[in-house]
Amino acid sequence: MGGDRARFTNAGALKAYAGSAPVTRGSSKSCTVMARRVKNQRLAAVGYVWAFASLTASPGARTHYDRCKEAGGRHLAA
Repeated sequence: MGGDRARFTNAGALKAYAGSAPVTRGSSKSCTVMARRVKNQRLAAVGYVWAFASLTASPGARTHYDRCKEAGGRHLAA
């Protein structure tokens, strides 16, 4: 991300840059939501490691993860 905090106008722009925002493509007949393939690999890896580390340090994050897994979510989605 660098030292320039004004680089991204909102959280959605940073999320798209990191690769965690879904891509929605639609036409008049259908709408498809897909995973973003082009992304900043380093920033995506940092986000994954941060989320994994928060499971051990934050009781709230652990509760959210367990709730998502019980509902049938996958590890990456939780």
